Amino acid sequence: MYHLGKQLANEWTGLLISGLFLLDPNMIAHNHYVTTDVGGAIFMFLSMYYFVVFLKENSLRSAIVFGLIVALAMSSKHSSLLLVIYLSTFFVVYLVIRIVQRNSYSAFLLVKKSIINYLIAISISIVFIWALYIITGYDMDAGKISTDSINYFSKNTEKIYDIGNGAISILDQKFITRPFATHAFGIFKTYKTVSEGKYFYFMGEMVDSKSENILKLYYFPFLFIAKQTVVHLFIYSIALISVLFYLLLITNKLVVKKSRHNWKLVMIFFDNHLFECVLILFVVFYSYQSMNSTLFIGFRHIFPILPPIYVLSALTLWKISLRMLPKIYHIKQWAFFVTMMVSMLVIIVVNAYPHYLAYHNIFFGGTERGYEYVADSNVDWGQDLVRLRSYLDIHPEIDNIHVDYMGPHFRSYAGKDSKLIILKKELGDSESRSVIPWWGSRRPVENGYYALSVHYFQRSMYKAGSNKSNSYKIFDENDLVDRVGSFLIYKINDEL
Repeated sequence: MYHLGKQLANEWTGLLISGLFLLDPNMIAHNHYVTTDVGGAIFMFLSMYYFVVFLKENSLRSAIVFGLIVALAMSSKHSSLLLVIYLSTFFVVYLVIRIVQRNSYSAFLLVKKSIINYLIAISISIVFIWALYIITGYDMDAGKISTDSINYFSKNTEKIYDIGNGAISILDQKFITRPFATHAFGIFKTYKTVSEGKYFYFMGEMVDSKSENILKLYYFPFLFIAKQTVVHLFIYSIALISVLFYLLLITNKLVVKKSRHNWKLVMIFFDNHLFECVLILFVVFYSYQSMNSTLFIGFRHIFPILPPIYVLSALTLWKISLRMLPKIYHIKQWAFFVTMMVSMLVIIVVNAYPHYLAYHNIFFGGTERGYEYVADSNVDWGQDLVRLRSYLDIHPEIDNIHVDYMGPHFRSYAGKDSKLIILKKELGDSESRSVIPWWGSRRPVENGYYALSVHYFQRSMYKAGSNKSNSYKIFDENDLVDRVGSFLIYKINDEL
């Protein structure tokens, strides 16, 4: 990020972009999780950058580099297929524009060379993906992927799953094509997750992601505003207002002049701001797709739009400063502004420690009250189990603890005894401390302490048909005695 900002503007702009990325509490939260969200976002951004390099250079070298980066994006997150669709569409539009700009012969040469290099880039991506998968699955038995695929999609009757299973079965037969079967299986699993949808908590309501509930349209815009720091929002706002004002002026000039050269002026602007155009259109494309999908898994779902927004905002502010600040003092004033913004981000990050996952800005409850608006990975991903253990260790009076934990070691009452054993071990279950699995509808509510996941707490409170007999609505607010990160600590003195 720093080197990109330095290349496009100067060192201070690079520092601002780096600060927006590295000091975003959401990025800090997900950086230490073994998930695909941050890595996928970074490789998608790099793919767009090297896509622009490829368009400008149109060389074999740029095609190879672009192909390798796209392969890394596709390998890090299966939903990066959306990026490939977007870039391919942009590539076609770009060629059409070039054809319009040039005479027939030069346009033919350009299109021919561009298509050949683009196909080389795609081929490089395919080969690299194959190499990555064959390294990790070279000893996999024939037929395993196809069997797993058939079992995984056994309850899905849509035609697309039959087609998918057929293609995976064919690819799985040969060692040389088995990596493609593995990758295809991952893509179809992602499609299944997206198409099936889920219930999610938002603003005091459990929303069906496949319903027509209007709240769906506000979910991601709300998260973007609530989970970004006020410094981020301040920078975004100035940049957005400036861009809209600039576009208004340009549009007005074009309309007033009504010149036949307007098209040429637009094309010159497009050529001079190709990278920015690629990023802006991707943000619009990905945001629209997210808001109209059935996958509402949290703020992490729209991570791919954050690096483009960091870069666009910083570059816009830099260009504004060039126009507005006196040249003699420009660099010093720009450096002061960047230093102030980064310093404020540092203060916010330090203040939010260690609850970065649950971060909301001060207008939406901070790290403590954000769960009142949203749940899931926005506030609770089971990240505070170790902190709960430390809390229990310094409170020996808690000799029994009923735990509803949002993590892979729980929901053990469904028969996953080994996971219950792990949960008890991590919380120090012993003769002096009893760890009891719990959930919202379990009755009777016994005397003792309860550590309740805010995610499951909200789902229990607001699910359809919930009441005091089958949910956490039976818990009185006066019984809330403490808070340990994503756990609400209740003490019940009388059996309910």
